[in-house]
Amino acid sequence: VTANLRSWINYMNQRICFRNTSEIMYIAKLLRDDLKELCPTVVEYMVPDCILKGRCSQKTMTCGEKWNEENLDNKFKSLRRINK
Repeated sequence: VTANLRSWINYMNQRICFRNTSEIMYIAKLLRDDLKELCPTVVEYMVPDCILKGRCSQKTMTCGEKWNEENLDNKFKSLRRINK
């Protein structure tokens, strides 16, 4: 998959939110980890809309959880990445 940086940021804003399924969030986390290594200066923008904009874009369907990187890491701590 290829995309420009703005597209990756937009993807993260929508998919790294706790409202998504665990599978989607896990893929977003793996992508975010890789992008964090490649371009660490923009990783602060690769967060859910609620953090970036200060409000949830889902309106009444908000997850109600406080997002942070530690919570995201803890959610997937038991899964390990298989490198080829």
